[in-house]
Amino acid sequence: MTREQTKERLISLGVQAESLPESGMWDLRVADLTEADLGGADLTGANLDFANLANAHLAGADMARARLTGANLTGANLDKANLYGANLYSVNLREANLNRADLTTADLTEANLGGSRLWGAKLSGANLEGANLADVTWVTPDQLAGALNLTDAITCPAVIGGLLARLLNRPSE
Repeated sequence: MTREQTKERLISLGVQAESLPESGMWDLRVADLTEADLGGADLTGANLDFANLANAHLAGADMARARLTGANLTGANLDKANLYGANLYSVNLREANLNRADLTTADLTEANLGGSRLWGAKLSGANLEGANLADVTWVTPDQLAGALNLTDAITCPAVIGGLLARLLNRPSE
């Protein structure tokens, strides 16, 4: 979806055109986009701080360098989404589909990823400090080993065991 098509879709969802200038960053702070279909949307660099995107369809969306501090993405479909360098500080991604998402260098500090799916997600350089990774599925120790920071992250026992085995250069059980 082009930037112009994304703008048209957002306007059809009730977003004010003034929030979507032709040049500059789109201001979608506190927008209610619950269950919105934004698959393939170009939201590069958009400010979505504290937006409600619960159960939104964002598969294949380009959200590189977007700001999503405190946003609610509970149950959102972010399959193959580009979140490269995105600010996801304290975001709620509980039960979200992040399969094959690019989270390279994303800031997921204090994010809630509980119960989310991370099969094939790229986490290289991601900051997961204080993140809740309890009950995540399809995440491998190799994926998390590339993360920048796991300090105080809450994770599931299988992932911890796999990370320790990798660090000790032993096969995990």
